[in-house]
Amino acid sequence: MRIVELEALRGFAAFYIFLHHTFTKYIPCNIYFSKLFIFGQEAVMLFFLLSGYVIALSQFKNNYQFNIYFLHRFLRIYSVVIPAILFSYIIYSHIHESWIVDIKQLILNLSMMQDKPELKPGVIVGPIFHNEPLWSLSYEWWFYMIFFVHYKIIIFFKSQTKLYILSSFFISLVGIISYKYFYNQVSLFLIYYFIWASGASLYLIHKNDDIQKKSCYFKILIACYFFLTAIYFYIFVYNESISHLINHPILELRHYLSAIILIIMSQVYKKYLNFDVSNFKLIKIFTKFASISFAFYVIHYPVMLFFDSLDVNGFLKILIMFIVSVIISWIIEISFFKNYIRKNLIGNK
Repeated sequence: MRIVELEALRGFAAFYIFLHHTFTKYIPCNIYFSKLFIFGQEAVMLFFLLSGYVIALSQFKNNYQFNIYFLHRFLRIYSVVIPAILFSYIIYSHIHESWIVDIKQLILNLSMMQDKPELKPGVIVGPIFHNEPLWSLSYEWWFYMIFFVHYKIIIFFKSQTKLYILSSFFISLVGIISYKYFYNQVSLFLIYYFIWASGASLYLIHKNDDIQKKSCYFKILIACYFFLTAIYFYIFVYNESISHLINHPILELRHYLSAIILIIMSQVYKKYLNFDVSNFKLIKIFTKFASISFAFYVIHYPVMLFFDSLDVNGFLKILIMFIVSVIISWIIEISFFKNYIRKNLIGNK
């Protein structure tokens, strides 16, 4: 089931992250509009929220058993990740004139354990071949796995929405407390689960027909958010000397606060601005772009590295990178995933 607004937001988020990586690198900082694209990390939180909403919608609608659920999620992630890693390997090896592969790093990336060690302590391994956007896919994968178990537990209870929100809160609370005493990647996955789960929570709230219950559940969600953010702030930020806004502990706080803002904005739209946006040209463009947005997200960075030394105007360089990224993403998403993987391996499952 395609929801135009969500598709458009997914396309927009991928495009914004591309502009974040390119404009902040190739356009001088004194150009005022380049400063509009400094929120790449926050755009990833939008991806998490959208993913949580869509996965919850699909699972509650179809009630997949684990084998089918796993097959769908595995093929969706790895049908794009593996070509992206191969492409990154070619670009990286060409640039560094070495075709040696770090097997341990490759295995850990394929096992979805990568993150950015320069930004957070306790990270096991960085994204392979310097394909930076790969960091978020490990979170996405483990959110899928946690959610299925979570779903199977709450499905038997009458108050599914309240239980899901509160239990998601406690999962991330465990992550925050355990991360304080032992920096590790698993705790990071748990810390961020509440952000992804908030997307799933919004689906559960929206599918409820009782307006009063909707309002109550949304208040519980926001209260949990502020409480969790306050706990994180007290444990990691309060009384600490902060020198950077782009790494731990401020980075995680930025992620939480941006997710809260996005959730509140979604509710304002839902309640006060809920009108048909499908005929807006810009919405149509981003909706179409959404069909290749996943591949575009993980392909554009190695393309950027390849054309980094291209001696042309910054805007022209960005345009060339965009066109090349779109072409490669179309091959992966449409020719490979949609026309081959989905038809032959997923089918009607």
